[in-house]
This record gives sequence, C-alpha cells and structure tokens, in this order.
Amino acid sequence: MSNNPQDLEPKSGDYVRYINELQAGKIRDLAGVRAGVVTQNASGQVQVKSAREVALEEQAAADSVVRARIERTNAIMRLIGPSILTCGLLCFASGIAYEIEEVIPLGMALMFVGFVATAKLRDRARSR
Repeated sequence: MSNNPQDLEPKSGDYVRYINELQAGKIRDLAGVRAGVVTQNASGQVQVKSAREVALEEQAAADSVVRARIERTNAIMRLIGPSILTCGLLCFASGIAYEIEEVIPLGMALMFVGFVATAKLRDRARSR
C-alpha cells in the first residue's frame, strides 16, 4: 500500500479499520485530499475530474492571475519614468520662462530621475 496521504489508501492495507477510524475522526491527514470533482459543462454533460486535474487547473488559474498582475505593474512602470521626465521638463521650462529660480533645480532633479527610471525599465524590458 502507498504511504501517500493524498491517495486515500490505508498504510496497513486494512480498509475496514481505516474506514472506522475515518468515521470516528481519528485520522486528521485528509485536509488537502480531494477524491474528485463532479461538474457539468454548458452542453449538459457530467464531467468527473481527478484531484490532480483540479489542482492543475487551479495552478493554471493562479499563474494567469500572477501574469496579469505582473503585466499590469509593468504597464504602470512604463508610464512612471516618462511621466517623471515630463514633469521635470515642465518644471525646468517654467522655471526658466517665468524666472522662478527655485523650480529649476527641482526640474533638473526630476529629469534625472525620469531619465534613470526610463533607462532602467528599457534595460529590464530588453533582458526579458
């Protein structure tokens, strides 16, 4: 007999005692076990999926959620560098145009940060 707690077989091979212990609640290692899932598809067919198939589908769904989050984060990050750069240019230009000397260093710093962020993101995109 198998010693894997996921396959629902008793370690000793005695099914009667195993069933009695299950009914009495003495066996606690069944938390992650799913014997099968019965579903019905759109055409009305009944489908029985094994625990492995269900786990693979759940893993695929979780992976797609993670990929979507990463893609969303990358899209936001691609906008941050140019946005900071644009703000820096606007501060620098408005400081020069309106002779506001306090804004010029802020614009220069924002332009530097924008250039660095854009370059880092470009390097990161190329490495993929």
